[in-house]
Amino acid sequence: MNVSEPGGAPRGEMGPWRRRLTSLSALLLLCGGLTSTAVALKLTNEPEPSPAQCAPGDPNPEPGTQGDVPSGVEPAWDCGVSPVGFLEGANGAMAVAYPCAYTGGGLDDGTGVRVIDVSDPAQPTLVRVLPTSSRELLAAQVAEDRALLATRHRDTEQQDGQVLGRDMLVDVWDIRTCTDPQLKGTARLPTQSKIFGDPPGELGGPAHNLKFNPSATRLYGSLPLHEVNLDDLENPDSWEVENLHCAITDQHHLPHKTVPGLCTTLAGVDHPFNAASNMPATDHEPTFSPDGSRLYIGGQLPYPDSTAIWVLDMTSGEPVVLSVTQDAPGHAIDFMTIGGREYLLHSNEIAAATACVPEQVRPTFLGFGDRAFVLDITDETAPVKTSEILLADSTFDNCGPNNTGGPSTAYHGVDDPTNTTYAVISFEAAGFRFFGVRDPENPVEVAYWNHGDSQHTSPYVMSETGHIWASDANGFWVLDLEPHVRARLAQSGG
Repeated sequence: MNVSEPGGAPRGEMGPWRRRLTSLSALLLLCGGLTSTAVALKLTNEPEPSPAQCAPGDPNPEPGTQGDVPSGVEPAWDCGVSPVGFLEGANGAMAVAYPCAYTGGGLDDGTGVRVIDVSDPAQPTLVRVLPTSSRELLAAQVAEDRALLATRHRDTEQQDGQVLGRDMLVDVWDIRTCTDPQLKGTARLPTQSKIFGDPPGELGGPAHNLKFNPSATRLYGSLPLHEVNLDDLENPDSWEVENLHCAITDQHHLPHKTVPGLCTTLAGVDHPFNAASNMPATDHEPTFSPDGSRLYIGGQLPYPDSTAIWVLDMTSGEPVVLSVTQDAPGHAIDFMTIGGREYLLHSNEIAAATACVPEQVRPTFLGFGDRAFVLDITDETAPVKTSEILLADSTFDNCGPNNTGGPSTAYHGVDDPTNTTYAVISFEAAGFRFFGVRDPENPVEVAYWNHGDSQHTSPYVMSETGHIWASDANGFWVLDLEPHVRARLAQSGG
């Protein structure tokens, strides 16, 4: 979930708390009293560079340890990645529908959602600003008979019984002409707390993230998970909204299974952190299998079942829990197919508390998100943890007084969910990092792009051109992998 930094810096910008906590006293505080004997810091003298192979013409390789950005340094480093086009200031949450990108503001800040024409990738052009907003993820989906964009904004009108809480309004736009979205209608998702909001500070609440199913007949909003039925697209009054939280957790979460009706009762309790009371928080970013039959959800908070990946069968009209994998954070989730097997790439966010924490005591919940994970779901009833993807700067051996700009995961993307060759992972201060994943047990970095500010939004690999579209604090980028990187990726194992 996307929070604001102390002092008012938005989570999409570099604020002071993001610099990694390297003092022993901070570590002891964050890790609940680890003794000094458990934290033996090893100061390395030699940097551990990225294994990415830069071309002779790449002028700006990362100068030190993989992923390290020393305090006070503004990186301008790249290896194996070339810029194709750039639109300054067009940052924020992003959705794509070729040849258009849509980027928007964060906390209903009035900036609207930008419509960007990328038909000329060298010159992305702002063509329109929609009078709506976003949170972390917008949603767009092009299907056989429809093409839709979903945005969201908080209702300004007080409904019955509401004090501070207001409903979330989700706008659904026809984007068959992607440069000229037409509003089809608006769905109302009820606030999770009529008195206090969702909760204070807009951390959660319905439609925190948005996602369509592949056919664009259903729209999902997270925290907690809501489903909007869009079967009759031309009749917005028919768009039924259903809260799926209890239908999911009643099948697995032990307290809810043991006490019938407990989940529904808790969901009706109105207090400042109502969204948090609906634990387990299993729905930060919902993600579908390519055929739409499976929905994958995951959470990121330190509660039972809340840093877990849930595999749901959606073929019967109601979610059916097939498996729950514990200690598998799901702030972001992407589907991959490698060598005929199916995988999920998943991660948490924010590495504010990971510096110098030994592996044996390192949590995986919010605040400790410095790596991504690969989960084999070929047997979806018994997923298998396969590997972790992290940068050298995040390892315990590289702790030291100059290690202050640590990598922090958020979102990621893959080149093709049905035949996956590489993943691009947002590591915030460490930039966008590209990993060959054809050997899912041993992912290897093949390229990176880090040109300052923070990268917190989801990158997209566009099948139409092979380009990578990314939104960061500078603006909207069109990037391309250099030929020698693509040749390396074509080899077995990346």
